[in-house]
Amino acid sequence: MTLPQGITLVIPAHNEEQGLPRVMDGLSALKTALPCPLQVVVVNDGSTDGTAVALKGRSDVTVVDHPRSMGYGRSIKDGISKAEHDWIVIADADGTYPLAALPALLREAEDADMVVGRRKDFGYGRALWFVHLARHTVYGIAHFITGHPIPDLNSGFRLFRREMAREYEASLCEGFSYTTTLTLMSLFHGKRVRYLPIDYAKRIGSSKVKLCRDTTRVLAVMFWLGLRHRPWRMAAVILAVSGIVSFTAAFLAGRA
Repeated sequence: MTLPQGITLVIPAHNEEQGLPRVMDGLSALKTALPCPLQVVVVNDGSTDGTAVALKGRSDVTVVDHPRSMGYGRSIKDGISKAEHDWIVIADADGTYPLAALPALLREAEDADMVVGRRKDFGYGRALWFVHLARHTVYGIAHFITGHPIPDLNSGFRLFRREMAREYEASLCEGFSYTTTLTLMSLFHGKRVRYLPIDYAKRIGSSKVKLCRDTTRVLAVMFWLGLRHRPWRMAAVILAVSGIVSFTAAFLAGRA
């Protein structure tokens, strides 16, 4: 497989007036560092702050405006629909992902269908025990149902072929779990997925991630895809979870 002849960078942005200008400021250096043309598409997902102002006058950026917030995944899908190139890279507008690592991601694409920026440290080292438990549970289930170790399930910095995203579009979530479903669908279908270690910075502005809500949604999506693509493995997971819940309930009832 030859290296990409051009890349479209899709950046979803919802109320990112603080981080987006800094991301935009790094685009000139990024274009100079790349050996191929770069198109930048920013999707303003119904922002109610100054995100739209930060995009005014940017002739080097294709802007897609949502009249209301339609979700992270929908923003990526709409950004891809404007792509001029066959390879897509996605990154967040909050300054967490190092766009300077894109040339390294590009070099890894020669024998891959998708290259994922694997975050070396994305805050779990400082997190509470139940955050670690949630992460290990999600990653353990993902590993089991796909049959592949997954160093970073939902990294928002990755390079992939546009046709792959279109092929799986109906199964890719329109919300927070877009990247999770893209990873799972790629592995279910035997795509070549590579992982490149990257730094992960503290976000600029306030986070929109809610641990309980988003973990529950990710698990629901995984169960749904698992039942469709790996039903026997998913059945084993359901039986194991049911057994653990039943044992715990019986244990607590006996202690009451």
